[in-house]
Amino acid sequence: MNPRRLALLLSVGLTLVAVLAGVAALRELSRVEAPRPVAARAAAALPAVDVLRTWDLRRSRAWADGDVRSLRRLYTPRSRTGRHDRAALAAYVGRGLRVTGVRMQLLAAEVEHAGDDVLVLVVTDRMTRAVARGRGEPVVLPRDQPSTWRVSLRRSEGEWRVAEVRRAPPLAPP
Repeated sequence: MNPRRLALLLSVGLTLVAVLAGVAALRELSRVEAPRPVAARAAAALPAVDVLRTWDLRRSRAWADGDVRSLRRLYTPRSRTGRHDRAALAAYVGRGLRVTGVRMQLLAAEVEHAGDDVLVLVVTDRMTRAVARGRGEPVVLPRDQPSTWRVSLRRSEGEWRVAEVRRAPPLAPP
C-alpha cells in the first residue's frame, strides 16, 4: 500500500477513535506519560478528571498492546462508542499494526453529574501524538484539533467504564 495512503488512513482512523473515546490518564501505569494539567476551572472537578485520566491511560495501553479484549472491558456492554473503538483497533491489529503514544491532552473539564455509579463530564481535549508501527517505517500521525465531548461513565464491578461519548458545544471560557 502507498505510504501516503496508509498514513492518511491511519490518521483518519485514529482521529475517529480519539473522537469516539477521547480522554485522560492512569496513575498506576507508570510507563505511560500523564497528560498535561487541565484548565484551572476544573480544579473542583479533579476527582472526576482523575477517573477520566485513569480510563484514558488504560485505553492507551490496550491500543499499544493491540489488546481488543482489554479495550472491551473499558466500555459498558452496549456502548456504541466501545464497538467503534474495538472495531478500529481490530482493523489495525488485522493489518499487523500497533498504535503507540495515543495521548489525550485534556484542555478543560466540567462535571455535569457526579453520582456513586454515574459520572458525566463535558471535556475539551485533543490527541497529541500517536505512531502506527508495523513491518515498515513507523508512521507518525498528525495532532488532533481540540474538540468538546460529553463523556458518560458508569461504575461496573468496581471500575469506571465509558457508556458513551457524544459531541458537545464548546465550554464557555473561565
